[in-house]
Amino acid sequence: MLNGHPSERLPNTLNVSFPGIAGRELLSRVAERVAASVGSACHSEADTVSGVLAAMGFDAGRALEAVRLSVGWMTTPEEIEAAAAALSEGAKGTGV
Repeated sequence: MLNGHPSERLPNTLNVSFPGIAGRELLSRVAERVAASVGSACHSEADTVSGVLAAMGFDAGRALEAVRLSVGWMTTPEEIEAAAAALSEGAKGTGV
């Protein structure tokens, strides 16, 4: 589920929630294939609700299921596809 406005956003950053799995658990499942985070660097070790997502009105469950993704100028479409597939498999508990 997309967290944030569908078009009024940075073009290289995406915040999404994966229902049924905590963002930190999902990232541990795909750590060898995807570099991402569950929040800002200053909260990287805390299992707390993002202040930004809370201010946007998201409940704690959805906020804790969130993952923040971004791409750089060297990121290829193939790398994006591979990351999407890995995250999908990790959320389903397959391909780990």
